[in-house]
Amino acid sequence: MRGNLFGGAENAALAGDAALTIESAFGNKFTGFVFGGSHVTTGSVDDSGWSSSLTIDGGAYSGGYLAGGAYAQGGSIVMDSSSLTVTNSADTKLLANGRLVGGGVAQGAGASITQQSASITIDSSNADAEMLYLRGDIYAGGIQLSGGSVSVNETSVTFTGLGEKLSFTSRVSGGVYGQAVGTFAGESTLVFDDFTGEFQGLIQDFDTMKFTGDSVVTFSRKQTLTSEMDLKFSIEGRTNTTDAMFTVNQYGWVYGDTITITTGDFTTGSYVLADGYDFSGLNFVIDGAAYTLGTACTDAAGNTYTVTAADNKLLPDYINPTMITIDDATGSWISLVVPR
Repeated sequence: MRGNLFGGAENAALAGDAALTIESAFGNKFTGFVFGGSHVTTGSVDDSGWSSSLTIDGGAYSGGYLAGGAYAQGGSIVMDSSSLTVTNSADTKLLANGRLVGGGVAQGAGASITQQSASITIDSSNADAEMLYLRGDIYAGGIQLSGGSVSVNETSVTFTGLGEKLSFTSRVSGGVYGQAVGTFAGESTLVFDDFTGEFQGLIQDFDTMKFTGDSVVTFSRKQTLTSEMDLKFSIEGRTNTTDAMFTVNQYGWVYGDTITITTGDFTTGSYVLADGYDFSGLNFVIDGAAYTLGTACTDAAGNTYTVTAADNKLLPDYINPTMITIDDATGSWISLVVPR
């Protein structure tokens, strides 16, 4: 298929949410841009309160963009949110050579896109399907080119499924292409939700990285683009009590000597949070107060923590002399700040 494809309107406001889904066999090839949202070339379009979405399920795409949002060329658009989902639920192969974009693309002087949020989900959970081949970079916020501008308040990228079914070695960014690295003004989150296996992408411009469900993620590649991030682990509903949710290589991540617990409590149980780094000598902070390893402390909510350290593992609520232990009886979240 040639030409560009849009799920929204042409130089006009939407009357509701826009949604575009493509379910395709690998033999079907798309050479144009695909957008879940509208196409704006002139004037101002007000889609406040409305959202757009694009779902790509199988197929081969050689065009420059697969984007959940709008394409603005000279005009402007205001909207609520946009999302892109890439999967292969139909047991087929997917190849995307272009960039994956959660927001929209603003290209040309005066072209602008303003929206509250933008998100991307990469789903490789179908064990019977062939590979997801993602050759281009991923930008959650959008793309701005040739004088265009994109403004997004919140962005997220979620990886779920099997690492063995995902081929991705490019950049994944929570920001906007065309803006300087580290200048994205919004809040950006990278999520690994029930993702198991190796992750080889390069991470850039995220404020927070979350690990949820039964994720067992191994980072084997040197991370040269990361800045300071919040690390959050949710063990609510987790059944895997043996494998670390987050395993780092020996050269890819640079940690400071302090772990900061910034949000409250996590579920009682025995779970491995992180592995692969010498955690010995770390300190931690709860509600702004610093504690040394091996001492007990009580946070503002009255929850008691005990932290001990040795070897290369981080565990909540599990007393093991060879591992860091954080012991608390209630809640569902633990958040760690990892300085670069």
